[in-house]
Amino acid sequence: MSNTSRYFYQFSALHALLIGLMPFFIPVLLWQHGGSLAELSLVIAATGAGFVLGLMGWEWLRSHRYVSAMTSELQ
Repeated sequence: MSNTSRYFYQFSALHALLIGLMPFFIPVLLWQHGGSLAELSLVIAATGAGFVLGLMGWEWLRSHRYVSAMTSELQ
């Protein structure tokens, strides 16, 4: 398995863990500290947008194979 693939799976697993925890813990904490429903929705939307931007970065890395070749030489 290439380094890019391995890093992608690590990124996806970490994000899935955070997304799995976020609907339960982060909104409750924000709500307890006086956050409004609009603020909670903004946090959830920003997390989703961050994931989409991260996927765009991974797509760029996948399409530019010379980057993965350079990183494998550095290791």
